[in-house]
Amino acid sequence: MIKRIIVFIMILLMAFPVNNVHALEKKVVNDEDVLESSNDYEIAKGLEDSIRVKVLAIAKESEDKKESILIDYKNAIKVYNDCDIFASGKQDSASIMEIAETGHYAWELPVFLNGRRYRVVLAKGLPLSENAKEQLSAEEQKKIIENEGKLKISSVGTLDEKTRFLYEWINERDYSGYNDPKVRIFGSQPGFMYPIAVLFEGTTASGCFSVGYDSEYMFDQEVVSFEEVLKWVSTISVPASDELNGGTGTKWGEDIETSNLQIQKEFGNKKWLILFGSGLALLIVAGAMIMIFCKKK
Repeated sequence: MIKRIIVFIMILLMAFPVNNVHALEKKVVNDEDVLESSNDYEIAKGLEDSIRVKVLAIAKESEDKKESILIDYKNAIKVYNDCDIFASGKQDSASIMEIAETGHYAWELPVFLNGRRYRVVLAKGLPLSENAKEQLSAEEQKKIIENEGKLKISSVGTLDEKTRFLYEWINERDYSGYNDPKVRIFGSQPGFMYPIAVLFEGTTASGCFSVGYDSEYMFDQEVVSFEEVLKWVSTISVPASDELNGGTGTKWGEDIETSNLQIQKEFGNKKWLILFGSGLALLIVAGAMIMIFCKKK
């Protein structure tokens, strides 16, 4: 009898892992937008050891915790970047996805360790831009060229208690009342600094909602009709995204280390001009004050 109880408890423990992870409860995300069922899955699995090493480094945990890390592929969601899905002014999914496919994409991969949550972003390296050639060293350029088109770890970060993963935002929404609802996530959109969710009904985009980031137009998790967002976007002049310096990833979840390096190099080329201009302005002001003082005497 005791043995049966022990076996039963072990089965329960296996069914409910220590890390509280919930799968996408509603089938509102297309298979190709979930990492586990996408063509990138096997490639992502090949990065697993590197992911564990980077998470351990951020968590400041020892090597023996490596196998305790839970990598949640079934809840990893695709984010479409570097594309203006509002550009055509159309609502049909075919037109929107045609534009989306001209950009790039990244995966938000949830990772768990000892009750703490980590966001790993996977993205394919972009081609080396002309601007980057002027700013980066030969060695740095070589690294970008080698990573072009390859899925790699773009960034790793810790999530605080208030921040949710994309799949959690998708799970929280009530989709009753919608006809054949599907959700896709888009980043780098005009007027939005962070990703937004587009809700499709059948083959038509019917609405948009925030995935945790407020904007001057969309907040509090309300669903705004796609038509309203189209009208609003047409009144602003903010581009969908600036040119990326180098092939380091995407606007959302870009390679922070390489991005910072490029910013430092660009600023380094301009700082002397800025300092010279500031110094010249100070001299002019000082000279004017001396002249005024002399005239008063």
